[in-house]
Amino acid sequence: MKDIEKQLLKDFQGERKFLLKKRIFSSVESYKRKKRLKRFSWAASFVLALGIGGYVFYSQEQAFDNEIYVDALENVKVDTTKNVSLVLADQTLSVAEKDSVISYTGKNNEILVGDSKVKEDKVALNTLVVPYGRRTKLQLIDGTNVWLNAGSRLVYPSVFKGKKRIVYLEGEAAFDVAHDKEHPFIVMAKDQEIEVLGTVFNVSSYKDEPFIKTALKSGSVKISYQAGDYISHKESVTIKPGEIASYSRSEASMNTAKGNVDNHFLWRDGLIVFKNDEFEYIVTRLSRYYNVPVKLQNTAREHQTFSGYLDLKNTVEEVLDVIKESSSFTYKKEENEILIE
Repeated sequence: MKDIEKQLLKDFQGERKFLLKKRIFSSVESYKRKKRLKRFSWAASFVLALGIGGYVFYSQEQAFDNEIYVDALENVKVDTTKNVSLVLADQTLSVAEKDSVISYTGKNNEILVGDSKVKEDKVALNTLVVPYGRRTKLQLIDGTNVWLNAGSRLVYPSVFKGKKRIVYLEGEAAFDVAHDKEHPFIVMAKDQEIEVLGTVFNVSSYKDEPFIKTALKSGSVKISYQAGDYISHKESVTIKPGEIASYSRSEASMNTAKGNVDNHFLWRDGLIVFKNDEFEYIVTRLSRYYNVPVKLQNTAREHQTFSGYLDLKNTVEEVLDVIKESSSFTYKKEENEILIE
């Protein structure tokens, strides 16, 4: 039996390992993937658990199940729920705005949700879903602080077990990682993984945006990413404080440059900064922040640019009025959406 297992593991090296990883990440985007997983034999499941533990959350060492992972991401949508949702192994909690800070205490599987206490019966993958129009703060079991922006999801274990602390991000989050050189902290995003020991950085990885951006404030970050046309070809880059890495999904290429990294953290305080950003990108962000569809009626405006600071404590109409001061356009509100002409 051991010889068979060794051969199975060997078979999944290289290209097959990468393809299996891609299939797993595809499950986040398509619930149909859940049904297909049932077709795998016990042997394939064994390889999934043991062969690629460094790439996924549910290695055998952590005893996580792919069905839970898929359910956690698919059952609660960022664009259809009003409150922040905390998906536990046996229940889903709706988190009111006044309880926007969530902490894992490390005592008897206890979780603090605002002023309330919740107990989770077993170690499992948890998912924090932040809908459009909301932001929230999370403290993980290791002391790492995570700020999640609107329209984001974070999947993480309630207790880190194993050699690595692995979480999966879809959307945008700022991390202040608790230092632990024996257990690297890894943020997985589609087409990219970011490895740190203890540092402060921001990652923006919305699936409807063409770039994954990582801004580093302190410490050191190693980013591994798919490069070039060959799907199994991976490269890595290490960025330093004050640098911003931008990964192009369409070109599978990485660019790093110095920049004002503080601007990438201002959303935590309800501010947003645009610097020569195109209008199409701006309205996408505003739609997400305010949970109100903002649509461009005139496609000729898509590539117009705007620079400036916007205060998200203002209404979306007030923010659009600020943008109008430097851009010539009109807008109107119809039912539950805003149309820019």
